[in-house]
Amino acid sequence: MKNSVKNTGLNFDDAFEIVMSSARRLGTERVGIDRALNRILAEDVISDIDMPPFNKSAMDGFACRRADLANELS
Repeated sequence: MKNSVKNTGLNFDDAFEIVMSSARRLGTERVGIDRALNRILAEDVISDIDMPPFNKSAMDGFACRRADLANELS
């Protein structure tokens, strides 16, 4: 299959500006938790406590680049 994408020479900042100037800001509404599925929060939710109360890398996840570890591995 031939690639049909052409390089237009448009840099990221210009492309981002085009997208942002074309987008319209959506309003917000307050809904119950039972109607919140597939919606996006309008603001951050911050908890008073850590849950779980310990580091759990199986769920949190960690990533590193090989280049960052090059000196450590040699």
